[in-house]
Amino acid sequence: MTGNETEEQKTEEAPKKKTKIFLLAPVILILLVGMVVGGARMGFLHIPGLAAKKAEEGTERKTDAHRSESDMGVMYPMRPFIVNLADESGGRYLKVKFEMELNSRELLPEIEKRMPQLTDSVIMLLSSKTCKDIASYEGKDRMRNEIQLRLNSFLTRGFIRKIYFTEFVMQ
Repeated sequence: MTGNETEEQKTEEAPKKKTKIFLLAPVILILLVGMVVGGARMGFLHIPGLAAKKAEEGTERKTDAHRSESDMGVMYPMRPFIVNLADESGGRYLKVKFEMELNSRELLPEIEKRMPQLTDSVIMLLSSKTCKDIASYEGKDRMRNEIQLRLNSFLTRGFIRKIYFTEFVMQ
């Protein structure tokens, strides 16, 4: 080996080291960002907006099955609804029975007083649906939310927390 060969080897190694650093820089950056976001989500760091999102996720994870009896609202059963579906054939019908979880007992007198309005609203909603609209889980869930929104629009002393189907028959 001569002196020139060692210089050539050194100049070849220098670009390789720079290339490795440039390849590692994005990986290190991604890891750092992940650690910051992860730390914020875990509560170690405070980033505005993430705390609210974390609180929302916590309430979503608290499913009905995990709620204690004291968390449950007052349950109010509705009479069964039987309606013709809006299918073109006209021969299909839907039978639905559900219970409403109310946020307080003070809502009971208002529910009783407004029962004709509530019943009419549910009948109109159910009879506007087609079999295809409500055949899937998503369709049933969407309809449950629509019922809840419609009924809550009539109430002033409280609100309906959730709708629970107790019977659901399409024919």
